[in-house]
Amino acid sequence: VLKDDEKSRKILQRIVERDGSIVEFAVNGVEAVAKAMNTPYDVILMDCNLPLKDGWQATREIREWELAYGGHGGRGVPIIAV
Repeated sequence: VLKDDEKSRKILQRIVERDGSIVEFAVNGVEAVAKAMNTPYDVILMDCNLPLKDGWQATREIREWELAYGGHGGRGVPIIAV
C-alpha cells in the first residue's frame, strides 16, 4: 500500500488484512519503485499524490522496469489507484 497519510494507511491496512493478506507500506514514490523492483507483490494499491515522486510516475517506472527486465517471473503486478 502506497499512501503517505498515516490515518489512511491504517484504514487500508485493516481492510486488506481482514482477508488474511500481508500488508507492506511505502510513504513516497521513490520508496514504492524500489520496493516493487525488489519484492514480487500480488497487487499494489497506489496513492496518486505521493511526495518525492507521484503515483503516476512511480507506476510508469514500475511498468518500464517490468518491460525491460521481465518483472518478477515475467508478470506485471496489478497496480490499483487509491
